[in-house]
Amino acid sequence: MQNECVYKHKCNISKILIVAVVSFFAVCAIMFFIIFQYQRKLNQTFQNSIKKTTEMISDIKIENQKNKQIVISDELARAVTKASQGEYENFLRDYYETQNNWLNIWLTIMALVLGFLGLIVPLCFLKFYESKKEEFNIVIREVEKKKETMTQDLEEVKKYVEKAKESEKRVEVNRYFISAMREGSKKNYLTALERINKALDLAPKNTNLISTKADILSDLRRFQEAIPLYEQVIKERPSAGIYNNYADALAEIKDFDRAIEMFSKAIFMTAGEDYRLFCNRGTAFMEKGDTEKALADFNKALQLVPINKSPEEILYNLVECHLKRGNFSDALITLKNFLKNSKTPFIYDDDKSVWLNCLKGGSEQKEVTEIVSLINDLKIKNRINDELEKV
Repeated sequence: MQNECVYKHKCNISKILIVAVVSFFAVCAIMFFIIFQYQRKLNQTFQNSIKKTTEMISDIKIENQKNKQIVISDELARAVTKASQGEYENFLRDYYETQNNWLNIWLTIMALVLGFLGLIVPLCFLKFYESKKEEFNIVIREVEKKKETMTQDLEEVKKYVEKAKESEKRVEVNRYFISAMREGSKKNYLTALERINKALDLAPKNTNLISTKADILSDLRRFQEAIPLYEQVIKERPSAGIYNNYADALAEIKDFDRAIEMFSKAIFMTAGEDYRLFCNRGTAFMEKGDTEKALADFNKALQLVPINKSPEEILYNLVECHLKRGNFSDALITLKNFLKNSKTPFIYDDDKSVWLNCLKGGSEQKEVTEIVSLINDLKIKNRINDELEKV
């Protein structure tokens, strides 16, 4: 209703239509009136002619003659001649004048009507077109608005469907991830690797899954496969934990320079407050042969280790560092401290021969003898099995 009022206000289309309709019926009424008057005038002319002819004939006398039924008198002949020459001409003149006059009036009125309609009808259609054009524009705008709204609604539906799919995918990914972690905790690393691969099939760019797969491969000692995955994660989401695990894998393949570099980055990211990173980097320095820097890292780790944490791993590595440097007195003190802080003192199977070889040719025979005795009393552990148990 509001739009309709706007149209009337703009072009008065309803008023124009009313004027056109009223004009049409008015013209029709005028035409009927003219035709009626025209017929009436013609009828009156004929009646007058008949009346005069009747009057003329009524004056005519008809005489009976022998052997003839009707005799035309001279008076009748004169009356007929008079009618033929005078009255008939007057009758025709009146008839044609009446016809001509009414025809002229008719043509004039028709010309005026046609002229009027020639102006009104185009104007009416023009106004009607303008109103309809505006109406169509409004309808088009409303359709466009509805189309835009429908498009937005459709986009919202698509987003909702995508979110639903993503949510379903995340649930499936989390299911595989949790299953992989559970199998990893049970040391079923091959099963864990299978589950994490299924999760990666659904989310191949998930850095958390990639780093988890790299850790599982490291647990399986497949370091050459794990290293590229660590590098991929570092490019997208570097963290101290990723740097540490990456460095461990590099150290396992004897790439100590890169391992030390990665441990240093991890230490920088933790502001040098994680004792385990110093211990790990110290081990890498020691394996490389730089016992001086290794000694500095182990001492730093001892300073940072929390009170509620056992320093036995640091002390164990520090004993080996002193032995390799030939500091047997410091090695003995550290070994005794290790025995004191360890619930079950041990030595790794591959380290025992290394430690004993370091003691050969030592000048401090008393300290060497005591160290050898303490080493022989230590419980021997398999390094690989112990690392797997820690995982």
